[in-house]
Amino acid sequence: MKKMARGVTGVKRLSAYGWLALFMFVFFTTQTTNQYIQLYLYEVGFTKTQIGLITGTAGLIALFCQPILGGMADGAASKKRMMAVVLTIATVAFPAMYLRKDMLWIFLLYTVFHVFFSFSVTLNNAMSVEYCQIHGRPYGPMRMLGALSYSLMMFVISAAVDKTVDAIFLLFPAACVVSLLVLPQTPDVKGSNNRNSGLEHISPTVLLKDKTVVTLIVFQTLVGIATGISNGYFSIYFTDDMGGTARQFALCVAVAAMCEVPFLFLTDRWLDRLGPRKMLLMLCGFTALRHFLCFGANSVLVLFLARCMNFFNVIESVAYSLILIRIVKPQLKTSAQTLSSTVQTVANLMVSSYLGGFLADLVGIRPLFAVSGVLTVVLSLIFTFWVFPRTLQEDML
Repeated sequence: MKKMARGVTGVKRLSAYGWLALFMFVFFTTQTTNQYIQLYLYEVGFTKTQIGLITGTAGLIALFCQPILGGMADGAASKKRMMAVVLTIATVAFPAMYLRKDMLWIFLLYTVFHVFFSFSVTLNNAMSVEYCQIHGRPYGPMRMLGALSYSLMMFVISAAVDKTVDAIFLLFPAACVVSLLVLPQTPDVKGSNNRNSGLEHISPTVLLKDKTVVTLIVFQTLVGIATGISNGYFSIYFTDDMGGTARQFALCVAVAAMCEVPFLFLTDRWLDRLGPRKMLLMLCGFTALRHFLCFGANSVLVLFLARCMNFFNVIESVAYSLILIRIVKPQLKTSAQTLSSTVQTVANLMVSSYLGGFLADLVGIRPLFAVSGVLTVVLSLIFTFWVFPRTLQEDML
């Protein structure tokens, strides 16, 4: 009887894991349209500076909103229910941007979309990593499905945006609706900081007193800013400066996403074998190389190659999540993920968008990739060999 019970439990776990993996697969299709926002705004007449102003100011507002949402998620009786709410709001806000072309309307709707959709991405990641950790299931294969669906969806978008970039305002809500239909079948993850969870209630502010957490988030944020200065304008650089088409760009992103798939299996193994400092140094080194390739590119083919190296950024992001999950208390896992994601995203949007947009109009986009590469190298060396405390490695053991 006990063996039978264990077998049934195993099937239930597999079923729950399967639904969560399916949601990851579907949900990642929603993230394919984001990078076309800049291209859409550029095509309807906004300058690079205006684009940076819209996305940067939205990030400033998100700075105050997302930590609140993260705390609510950690205290929620059902994170799945909260996921449904924030994703629904984003689903409505995104296509509403298409209704008018004036800057105020675009700014307001983009801000609502950005605050809630970026949090849904963070929440999905936190829920998935937490579930895998609690039930002893691998996160890499699940994340691999996300990369696979992302790349497949990019092939669909490549055909659509080749006719008109406006297609993103139909594809995004459609992908969100499918995600919302799958979501009810996924296993729920309760907020560990809920007063009924049986664990001691902890204020998320204690994260700001943890030297290891703060150091890791600061490093992630600064490298994110360095990358974002140029990365946010990659689509415009690809099409406007290098003469590529919107369809070629979509194919480029799709192929790059496919390149992520085999490496996502190795993230946990690399982290265990190399340790956080060596792994982050390696990943940042390859990220810097990608920036320099973009800077020296003389054809769309070189940009294809550089974009295919983007999987190092993805693995780096997964590594940050795994490290944070391992070093913070269970009650604060979502808050830690949200704090990390919010600070990085907001700083990226504010500094990178404002500064990147201004510099792109002033000197062009190509020199920005050289700036990104140099900053990534310098920051990686400083933090790896001087700033990172020894406790980072000890906390992982």
